[in-house]
Amino acid sequence: MASVRMDDVRKVLCELSENGKKEVSTSMILDALGLTESGERDVTRRQLVHLVRRNEAIRVKPGLFRYNPAAAPKRSGEGYIRVWRAIRAQRGGFTFKDIALITRYSYSFVVKYSKYLLEQGLIERFGKKGPNMQFRITQKGRETRETPFPPRGIKDPFEKEKKLVLGLVRIFFEGDVCQPARKEKIISICEELLSRFKQEKHDEE
Repeated sequence: MASVRMDDVRKVLCELSENGKKEVSTSMILDALGLTESGERDVTRRQLVHLVRRNEAIRVKPGLFRYNPAAAPKRSGEGYIRVWRAIRAQRGGFTFKDIALITRYSYSFVVKYSKYLLEQGLIERFGKKGPNMQFRITQKGRETRETPFPPRGIKDPFEKEKKLVLGLVRIFFEGDVCQPARKEKIISICEELLSRFKQEKHDEE
């Protein structure tokens, strides 16, 4: 069973509810995440309960939620500092999971920051630990005592496409898809997605 990350559940809830403007059902969230196994779906339901307890999600009624942007976790440089210190403290190879457990920051945060460190030549691949890829700090990384911060404004290269897919989910769940206007919207979104990935394939050839 694939792990379902809290960050992914939070992001989908935020996007589908348009940052708290609309109500979103549990089934919409599960479908948007592409979850089919009962175990994965149960984990996501529990994560929604956890978000409600943290006031990040508002339960409008059973099975219906709205995102609460005012309670969103605040980002600061502390996460980068703690992760970088943990990486520098490793004497051998480490996995992203190892660093997430040590620092108690989310796995997705560690992965995103580590990818930046990899691009900067501060860490490098170092074989495998079971099924997981291992990394180790490079000489350049050992010489870098100050925490390297990624530049602001780095965006997910597929952020636009993910929003389009979430828009499709809303259309299929919120009304009659046989209505001409909805059909046109579905066609428009699908054409835009097809165009993007056709270009992607062309660029790779």
